[in-house]
Amino acid sequence: MNKEESKPKNSGLATASLVLGILAIVFGVIGVGAILGILAIVFGAVSLKDNRGKSLAGIITGVIGILVVIATAYFVFAVIPKATDDLQASQRDTQRKNDVGVLASDVTFRMSEDRGQLPDVSYVNEMTYKLAVIDSATSDAQPTTSTAVYQKGTNCDGDSGVRNYSITILLDSGAKYCQGS
Repeated sequence: MNKEESKPKNSGLATASLVLGILAIVFGVIGVGAILGILAIVFGAVSLKDNRGKSLAGIITGVIGILVVIATAYFVFAVIPKATDDLQASQRDTQRKNDVGVLASDVTFRMSEDRGQLPDVSYVNEMTYKLAVIDSATSDAQPTTSTAVYQKGTNCDGDSGVRNYSITILLDSGAKYCQGS
């Protein structure tokens, strides 16, 4: 029997299909895997009749390679931007909390200068020039993500008193953050 007669036809295509399928899995995370996976499927389909084992393995690894590309694309275009947005929102909220802390320190300092008298909202509003996120303060509106609400006579727990005050800001999550006496 001749060596060429015992060798199945399209053996090279079946081997190429398997190799390309494996490479499709390996290089799927950089996008090249899609092309390699398609080639693995095509070569596997062409050689399927004559060399079923390697051809089928090539088709399967080609499909897996394409799935790796799809999963990577989903991760890059859906998961990472969402995580980045969440991180940025968290950083903005942290800065808002720091800004409220600075305003509370300004109010406390002013009280020490004025024998315990709470400053007016105009003073607190003037102090927003040095803040990173909060750009104004008011006493007669709802807090927003850039406008703090300063209340004289009431602390964050709702307790009333001559020296009680609260400064409230809205966070990106929709929750309110309050600091005061």
